[in-house]
Amino acid sequence: MARWPPDSNAINPVKVPPQRSSETNGVVNAALALPFLQPYNHKSDVWSFGCCCYEMATQKQAFNARDINALVYRVVRGKVARLPALYSDTLNDIVQSMLATDTDNRPTVDALLQMKYVQRHIERFLGNQAKSAEPPPPLLQPRRPIPSFPGVH
Repeated sequence: MARWPPDSNAINPVKVPPQRSSETNGVVNAALALPFLQPYNHKSDVWSFGCCCYEMATQKQAFNARDINALVYRVVRGKVARLPALYSDTLNDIVQSMLATDTDNRPTVDALLQMKYVQRHIERFLGNQAKSAEPPPPLLQPRRPIPSFPGVH
């Protein structure tokens, strides 16, 4: 059975210098527990996955701050910037919903997997487009062609 709050050394998104006291580690544990304010459940994993998706799309952490107090504030507030414009509005909405601080507003794994957008991309990934008459929506928004530069391949 998983321990709550989790050990800060196991999943700590904040690098706590080793010379810091165990009191600092306790604050980090509290920061990790704050968005949930409830015992661990599967929706906690959805929030973590949302953080991973956000970071993959933006190359930035969903919640970044100069110190632990600012980090706690940002996590509790739960507001993150929109995904870059090259990603579809639907994908942005899905990632934003996974980062909802209120677990009642956060989708379950089953709900995510039942979304037509997700199902179409799973089918596409698995090569089962025959199941769907509609082509899957693009992950990325249409973009202008990138200009070519002489000597660059």
